[in-house]
Amino acid sequence: MSILTMDTNYKYDKLKRALRPGFVFAFIIVAFTLLALLVGSFLQELDSTHLVLISVTGILLTAFVYWLVNKNIHNDIRTKAVDVVEGVIQSKVSNEEGIAGSGVLYIPILGDLFPSIWGAEMSTQMYYKVIINNTVYTLSEQVYNKIEEGDKVSLVFSKQAKILLDIVPQK
Repeated sequence: MSILTMDTNYKYDKLKRALRPGFVFAFIIVAFTLLALLVGSFLQELDSTHLVLISVTGILLTAFVYWLVNKNIHNDIRTKAVDVVEGVIQSKVSNEEGIAGSGVLYIPILGDLFPSIWGAEMSTQMYYKVIINNTVYTLSEQVYNKIEEGDKVSLVFSKQAKILLDIVPQK
């Protein structure tokens, strides 16, 4: 395992997308804080000291949870350090899978009688997967087409968050 500095060629899109769960958790905490403030002010059982205490606690909890969830990703973006792991492609698989939530339950008899309600089938999407070092990775079609079984590849991971950034074929 070696440590390199991340080139500008590596896109930060994967790291930026990995920040989303921190935003979601922070939004949920803000929503619950606002709900507590609204309930407390409508019931008029809480005085202003308690409302301020709830507000400050909500803000601090939001910041702490966001930092806790995203600290490794922010460090990777700031330091631009990556780990490179060598591996061999053990197998390649491409299959078509249904996209969750894209259709309704297809019932053969009702689907024939009422096609607009029960006849919609799920949309499908192609998934390209490879097994490298006994781990399954999902790839884009372009990277999948560049590599073959038995090829040696370099897996580029972010240093602290361990997010797969790229798979580079070795020559």
